[in-house]
Amino acid sequence: MLFGVTFAVAYLWTVGGAVHGREVFIARAPSAVGAGVLLGVLALGVVLALATARSELPGLEGHARLQRIALVLASAFAVAHAALAWWPLASGQDPVLAYHQLRSTLPYALPAVASCLGLAFVALHLELSLHAFVDAFDLVRRPASRRWLRVGHALLAAGFFALAVNGLAVFVTGTPFVGGEEAPARLFPLEEGSP
Repeated sequence: MLFGVTFAVAYLWTVGGAVHGREVFIARAPSAVGAGVLLGVLALGVVLALATARSELPGLEGHARLQRIALVLASAFAVAHAALAWWPLASGQDPVLAYHQLRSTLPYALPAVASCLGLAFVALHLELSLHAFVDAFDLVRRPASRRWLRVGHALLAAGFFALAVNGLAVFVTGTPFVGGEEAPARLFPLEEGSP
């Protein structure tokens, strides 16, 4: 669960900021230290999640294999996204270059489809992990409350996916699906006197 929640929040904060323009993305981009800490927490979450992948999963009868598959594919997407977007920031590069790298890589079909599928697996992993967490600690006991909690987990995962794909759309198409503003046609502003 550490992996899913950490990645979801960090992704929505950084990439989701692009919905409101390049300047917001740049302002929300973590510093080199922040990106390093984020990468460390993400790596720890992935290692812990993969280390427990073979253990018994409470409350996921019939869904344990799906949760493990979602974990592996969500982890692969998170590592690819971290390498593309957060590693340059951790190595001290300018956030404008990270924005440029996302805008120049994601408009192609394969990275765009892979990112969309990766976000779907992150959302699925998030939903199943929250469900397993609640069951592992027996936090909710009444059957009616458990059903509503499952609906809430599913809505949370669907909300994450919708917001994440909306942010991804800025890098794929240049404009979000809903709200926000169009990405600039030029990634770097022209200097005075240049054509």
